[in-house]
Amino acid sequence: MFTILLAISTLLTTWQFRQEPSEQMPSVDTTWYTVQVPHDWAISGPFDRANDLQKVIVVQNGENEATWKTGRSGGLPWMGKGHYKTRVAVKKDRFYTLVFDGAMSHADVYVNGEEMVYWPYGYNTFDCYILPQLIIGDSVDIDVFLENKPQQSRWYPGAGLYRNVHLVESDPISTCRTEWTKRQPNNWECLYGRIFSSGMTW
Repeated sequence: MFTILLAISTLLTTWQFRQEPSEQMPSVDTTWYTVQVPHDWAISGPFDRANDLQKVIVVQNGENEATWKTGRSGGLPWMGKGHYKTRVAVKKDRFYTLVFDGAMSHADVYVNGEEMVYWPYGYNTFDCYILPQLIIGDSVDIDVFLENKPQQSRWYPGAGLYRNVHLVESDPISTCRTEWTKRQPNNWECLYGRIFSSGMTW
């Protein structure tokens, strides 16, 4: 199998973002903002020692009792949930792939309301395929839900779509760039560079 690339565009300025309430951040501003990707929702602060406060024993320091410590992630509010959305122009006779260079973290990507990819790893690139049956007009809606969980990092990990997002347009016969599996059954999955589909003709 081979791929004929027709176009690659980087989605920089068409995104909207808002934070969503979570157990760690119950009181957040849920207003939608227009942002440019790459975007880090926590980098502007505010700084607060409570953002990375934890009571732990550092055995390497010879400690026998847990004490409160802070500063491991710079005191920035990186924990919690975020939601990005955008709309991209497409054509019915083309195959499209969203390439995420970095999304921190636990990315859940939806295309026209259909879950396409769950990718928990914040430091890896991953692909999201826009299935042909989801293209019913000249555009599709993309939603990306992210969540940074407590104690998942020993340093400041970033928060959000902190690297570029690309839209790759190709011919209808393509190979997978990465290895991943769709979480929901009875649809399709992509493994080891091959496309497997249920009830679809390419």
